[in-house]
Amino acid sequence: MSNRLFTNDTGEKILTAIKQQTAVMAKGSSGLKVESYEDVLSIVRMGLAPSVFSIGDVIEVGRETAVQASLGTHTGISAVSVNEDTFVAAMDEAGEKEYEIIYDGSAWKYEGHPIILADYGLSVTGTAAEGDTIIVVETASVIRMVVMDFIENGQTTIGNIKLHDKTKQYGMILQSEKTLYSLQVDAPEAFFYTAEGIAAGTYNITLGDNYDTSYGGGTTYQFTLTQAVPAGGQITLDWPYNKTPLQGSGVKTWASNAATTPIETVTPSAGSGGTSLGTLLIAVQDASGLNSIHRMRYGSNRWSTSAMRQHLNSGAAAGSVWTPQTVWDRAPSWVSNTAGFKHGLDPEFIKICGDVELLTALSTVAGDTSSAAASAGTGNETTVDKFFLPSRPEVFGGGDNNSDKGDAWQYYAANSDVPGGSNNPNADTNRIKTNAAGSAQYWWLRSPHVGIGGCVRYLIPSGSVNYYYAYISNGVAPACVVA
Repeated sequence: MSNRLFTNDTGEKILTAIKQQTAVMAKGSSGLKVESYEDVLSIVRMGLAPSVFSIGDVIEVGRETAVQASLGTHTGISAVSVNEDTFVAAMDEAGEKEYEIIYDGSAWKYEGHPIILADYGLSVTGTAAEGDTIIVVETASVIRMVVMDFIENGQTTIGNIKLHDKTKQYGMILQSEKTLYSLQVDAPEAFFYTAEGIAAGTYNITLGDNYDTSYGGGTTYQFTLTQAVPAGGQITLDWPYNKTPLQGSGVKTWASNAATTPIETVTPSAGSGGTSLGTLLIAVQDASGLNSIHRMRYGSNRWSTSAMRQHLNSGAAAGSVWTPQTVWDRAPSWVSNTAGFKHGLDPEFIKICGDVELLTALSTVAGDTSSAAASAGTGNETTVDKFFLPSRPEVFGGGDNNSDKGDAWQYYAANSDVPGGSNNPNADTNRIKTNAAGSAQYWWLRSPHVGIGGCVRYLIPSGSVNYYYAYISNGVAPACVVA
């Protein structure tokens, strides 16, 4: 006689029934109520999210846009200032709200509790008198995060998204309803890196691989440096789209991949004078210090090292988000004027978003992986992120090769109007995203075009999957997993 009380099938049915009953209570007036981010997280962790939430449901998230402090009633203090980042972190929330902080003669208090002004980023001029008040007004935008799909057993079916915390089983995938702004994925990179430095003098570089011969490819260009490039330095060559390198802004040298001001800018000319730095190919040539010709011209399409990935997972202020990820890396166009996506985002929301392990395909031509690996389905890499962009397969758009794999999120698969409901890149109104003004946008995915080193997959305004250069600014619609 078996000592098992139920068969596996019976046990699963009972568990399902319990979950369904709990879900009914969660939606009812006498049961659980979804009143906070913590409530959402609790429902997800109990495995109840598919019963409580529907695909397409919206969770509104505040993102601070400004914090201003002013004097209320006052006789002792004459001025006040506030550090917005410190204030939002201390209040542990972001939204449209007014705060009043009162001095009771012995301490500053907020909602009756003593606080230290410096801990809230506040600083006053003068000596506080009883009854002095500070008024802080926070303004915020609202990001509508849409329920895309659910995770069970710690991962999506194919395993392209896994919960990084292996003690957790359940997750709920969210993505912004609209594009929030437009950014580059990555900037045009240096073509040459020198580990030991090079002296002043005349050098030349050949643009090889029979690449874009209509606009200067297949040609050797020479240039003369009047100053040495130190160890760890770089050389860049501006080669604009549909123009030759002679029509760009020239050759620049840099003291390092983090340098923001070039050592010098010189004008190239057709010719093979001086010392050859080699032939620039589509594939990276690490030993020679030569980058991919695609990435020199258009930026890199590798998610793991992209400026976009850094932006989405940073809470830093503008100017402190990006750091070089490779020896050829250059700063994106938004480096000095764009804060990290998490900057100002409601801290309570960030807390319920779990770190996930993302599987993303790699370029087969730039040296990231081989064609053999791609055919075997192993030409991809894993990153750990909290915020990210969906991949091509995740938006029900097919894949570039066997390595570009993943589950289509229910939101995109179930609501697709592609004829026949097939998983393909054709126009699909369900994939159209608009900006705040309601205009349909081009918006980025994290997947590369695997046959190019500098192009990233994106959605065009018709909802079809296409690709474009990483250095172009297109719409950003972040995703995350509540877990």
